[in-house]
Amino acid sequence: MSVGSIEGVHAGRPAVVGRSLSLQWVVVTFMLVEVALLVLCAALPTWYLAALGLNAADPYDDGRFQVQLEAAALAVTIYFVAARLWHIYSPSRVLDANPMIRRLFVVLVVTFLSLITIAAATKTTQTYSRLWFFSWASSATVLIVLFRVGGLAWLQRQLQRGACVFRALSVGVAVPAMSTEQLLLLTDNRARAIRSSTLRQVEDIASLADAIRTDDVDQIYITAPWAMMPELACGLTKLRFVAADIFLCCDDQRLRSEIVGVRQFGHGVALQTAARPIGGWDHVAKRCEDVAIALLGLVLASPVMILVTLAIMLESRGPVLFHQRRKGFNGGVFTLLKFRSMYHRHTDPHAARQTCRDDARVTWVGRLLRRWSIDELPQLFNVLEGSMSIVGPRPHALSTSAEGRKLENVVDYYASRHRVKPGITGWAQVKGLRGEINSVKKLQTRVDYDISYIETWSFWLDIKIIALTFREIFLTRNAY
Repeated sequence: MSVGSIEGVHAGRPAVVGRSLSLQWVVVTFMLVEVALLVLCAALPTWYLAALGLNAADPYDDGRFQVQLEAAALAVTIYFVAARLWHIYSPSRVLDANPMIRRLFVVLVVTFLSLITIAAATKTTQTYSRLWFFSWASSATVLIVLFRVGGLAWLQRQLQRGACVFRALSVGVAVPAMSTEQLLLLTDNRARAIRSSTLRQVEDIASLADAIRTDDVDQIYITAPWAMMPELACGLTKLRFVAADIFLCCDDQRLRSEIVGVRQFGHGVALQTAARPIGGWDHVAKRCEDVAIALLGLVLASPVMILVTLAIMLESRGPVLFHQRRKGFNGGVFTLLKFRSMYHRHTDPHAARQTCRDDARVTWVGRLLRRWSIDELPQLFNVLEGSMSIVGPRPHALSTSAEGRKLENVVDYYASRHRVKPGITGWAQVKGLRGEINSVKKLQTRVDYDISYIETWSFWLDIKIIALTFREIFLTRNAY
């Protein structure tokens, strides 16, 4: 076995790293301090409200203190149940700052809302001072969240200064092993390589055992070509007695977007090559969001829609609504609704010719509708029907082309847009990509934004896009 060097350490000597951080002790510390703050904040308001003259109650009243103690005990019980459901004390996730802080906030809100519900159900709301309760809830929430933010920031600084969560062995089989810098980057500074080794063949795997025993390794990262993976997986049986996490890594460009997961499947393994982007409760939440916003939009926009209907009927003959077949979720075809913005004899249901600036086919009323995106309002009915979403990739007509080529032939991953429902507005649209698709570059940029939206979807991203849509409507000049 030939041993490389890392961080200036040669001849196989282990690299010197900072102290190891135990995730279990991090979790225990967070839990004890945050529960203590939850209880402490139940007592503090009584004293400072009395000091401010806002609470006439005696802060040393044993009866009142007993009631507050009972409320705090119930709050701790609810808090632990909610913490279990939202996994805010999971060692494997505790260092994921943003999602953990959001979940912690949710757990605190659930805790205090549950207390209000229980008090209302048991008709004991008069037992507690509302000023005291909301002072408790606000101070506990602020202090606990601030403590978690500060604690995570301190831990990140320690990791950047050389501390580590996992002591790792980086191994390459027939390829170079991952460097310390690469491993730190890929594990968010959690795993630090204390030794780097390169093996010529799979049979040399057994020789790693001595290094593992000597260096007290927590994790092993083995990098190898994809073609060697089956043989390598079988060869790892020689390390089955080792108490360490072992990861097989393959830096193959062809696999980066093709393999999203590996799991046990019967007596073998299954390679997951795709995952539903918005599923489970996220799917339910997005549907509820769509229905609620579509209903609200129809109520608020109904006067405008009535006026638009009259204006279209007075200006030119033909139906008020324009029906167009477009490709949607899972590549299925649906009928999209819009206010008619062209003269009826010039309507193009297949979009064989895209609308361009100063297009003679567009009516005077139609120009106003398209400029302010009012022609899209009937798609709220598409949302209620379930064929569209409020936010998602904009659907294109079946015959739409870019530089004379079908969209699917221009961008090979174009069809990935159909993995979610199409939307009335989307990430690409609020980035200024409205209007005509007159170049391959414009199409590629739009598709890239759509894929980015699908891969990073969240409820808050939808709200952000909806807010930015109104700004885009007033500022853009690309809609015509």
